[in-house]
Amino acid sequence: MKQNKRFFILSTGRCYNRDLDTENIINYLKLNGYSFVSDMSRADYIYITTCAVSKEAEDLAIKSIKKVLKMKNKNSKIIVGGCLPKINKKRLLNFDNVCTISPRTIDKLDSILNAKIQFKKIKDSNLLKEKDLKFLDRFRIYLQDSKINKEFFRGLIYQVPFVIKNFGYKLNLSPTNKLYFIKISRGCKGNCSYCSIKFAIGKLKSKPIKRVIDEFERGLREGYKNFMLLSEDAGSYGLDSNTNIVELLRNIFDHKDDYSIRILSLNPDALIRYFDELLPLIENNHKKINFICVPLQSGSDRILRLMKRPYNIKQVENCLSALKIALKNGELRTHIMVGFPGETKEDFQKTMQLIKKIRFDGMGVFTYSDRPNTEASKMKNKIPERIKLYRKVKLMLYYKILRGLNLF
Repeated sequence: MKQNKRFFILSTGRCYNRDLDTENIINYLKLNGYSFVSDMSRADYIYITTCAVSKEAEDLAIKSIKKVLKMKNKNSKIIVGGCLPKINKKRLLNFDNVCTISPRTIDKLDSILNAKIQFKKIKDSNLLKEKDLKFLDRFRIYLQDSKINKEFFRGLIYQVPFVIKNFGYKLNLSPTNKLYFIKISRGCKGNCSYCSIKFAIGKLKSKPIKRVIDEFERGLREGYKNFMLLSEDAGSYGLDSNTNIVELLRNIFDHKDDYSIRILSLNPDALIRYFDELLPLIENNHKKINFICVPLQSGSDRILRLMKRPYNIKQVENCLSALKIALKNGELRTHIMVGFPGETKEDFQKTMQLIKKIRFDGMGVFTYSDRPNTEASKMKNKIPERIKLYRKVKLMLYYKILRGLNLF
């Protein structure tokens, strides 16, 4: 293998799981003698991490690939990674000379690059470093597109405060440099009717508790105090290896050092399943918990059944109310999906009522979009885009009013 080949790395999404995958690729390339350039036209290889969790994210990835094809030099080779190649490979078939890999086939890079050091020998990265990873400004792409996405700009009134607060200039990553990420598992046990990520990630694979604790202790030794336990579903942790998230947290909280952890994310069915053990554990260690994200998705039992989310609102409402009290100064966050097929005004109203009852400390709202090969994509009674966007903005403004209109 020739040395000193030049790489340009690009990401089109904002997903900590895929960001860490890309950091692992960067470490792998460095160990194999590759260097990085900030000028795409000088690169021998261009690696693009894509997101396809929604139609909007997928469209952004495709636009990015097209722009890269225009800007690269004629000898550059493009490798497209992330979730898009598994979720909707058809959209990549029209691009010539583009290699594809997915989160579960990253080791294909060994043969693509004829690497001396195999990818499986690379240790998981625990940090995100903006130095090597060039994040694409999603707003700039839409602005440069001749066919302006009107629906996108209608929602921009809400989006601007969110971007300024959470990302800052250039989708600033500097706050994450203070975070020490520990990937505890990949995949989940759920079978949500709308989810396509499972096609890209594959079956649940939990990291052994000893390895997680080794990484945690290494972070403590290196002076880190803020830790993120990262997984597609932390609640599924250990279900493939005769352990569980409660046992993992016990092992972490046995350490009496000065630190805080973030849990992203704990699905409601796991909260219900482990509630009797989890609640006293969290209450006794609340000072060490920065936040827990419990993605509800909807406040309507009817919609949850259609989503194939295995819990009902009464169960989870009781658990969340007790969890919020137990966290004290720690934050309880959630994710909500609006516009799921068949969602009525009454269903949406139930979601608003639940948000009012629980008073989450943080909330992300997402509009439903059809994803290839999912059950939900074949459902009838699809909600028009304008209504989905209206509900998203209405729910966020309602949440902001409940929080005292603290937009920033």
